Amino acid sequence: MFRKFQIPAFVLIAALLMTACQSKPPACGEESTQTELRKVMIEQIENEARKLPFGDRIANQPGFQGFLNGITLTLSEITSDGYNSDMKKYTCQARVTASASIIPKQISDRITYNTQATEDPGPPNWIVQLNDKSPFVSTLAQVALNATSITGNPGEQSGLPDVERLYLAQQAAKNPIDSASMPTRYGTLSVNEENKLLFNGKLTEPIVEGNNSLSFLDKKSFADQDIVLVQNTGGTACPAVYIFVQLTQAGATVTKTFGTCSDLYQLEQQGSKLTITFAGFLGPAESEQEKRAAAQKRVVYVLENGVLSKDGKPM
Repeated sequence: MFRKFQIPAFVLIAALLMTACQSKPPACGEESTQTELRKVMIEQIENEARKLPFGDRIANQPGFQGFLNGITLTLSEITSDGYNSDMKKYTCQARVTASASIIPKQISDRITYNTQATEDPGPPNWIVQLNDKSPFVSTLAQVALNATSITGNPGEQSGLPDVERLYLAQQAAKNPIDSASMPTRYGTLSVNEENKLLFNGKLTEPIVEGNNSLSFLDKKSFADQDIVLVQNTGGTACPAVYIFVQLTQAGATVTKTFGTCSDLYQLEQQGSKLTITFAGFLGPAESEQEKRAAAQKRVVYVLENGVLSKDGKPM
């Protein structure tokens, strides 16, 4: 992803010198570089968001563009790895921090980028290029969709298909900023390097091990109990399954694994009762028609008084 534009022409006497610096791009920290880099990042955030589930439809809502327009991207700790005169390119690094009124806290990460002169005829031209697929861009893309689901016009959302409304409700409930740990009133849930679930630094009983990853999606509290929804991410055959972790002064209790393999859900709380509704799911081996039909079905799990049930039957 890059943006291209023209550098203003040199005065005639400088142009006649034909020096190498005539086609040299601006350095890493120059304001022109920073301005174009911000534009490139916004474009990449939108493009990445459109690749996410239902992203194209959600990104066309006014709230999505409004969120992108309201993001402030601040660059700091800008460094250069040097200038390659043969390639006419600067290689750069910086810390970028995003802030917006709807983001509960700033999102920050290191990025790499370069500025490079082009061989186009005419006045010297240059490009800014953001290197590799930055987690920063992926995170902001999901945050932008979440923000749209929170602030969007309810009338607009009510016209969406049921599966998409379920997705919006799910994303609005997620904590996309920091899913590496989850603080509670009784301690902290985290994941160790072996992808196993920890409570206050110790393995839970039974041991919970992630397939590809473990993520903390939501926390509900009532009376003397905190309950955390944990997602165990899999592959295309079964994208996700889930557990609840119930936390009290006595410690952590883990439920049985549940879910339909779908990563589309809606979690609701009524007092001490938690209800989580999933879309049905069929894997990639099934036909598109069968997968669409399965996605319209609903499976309901309820956690109440420590008992987990599926469609009204205790598990």
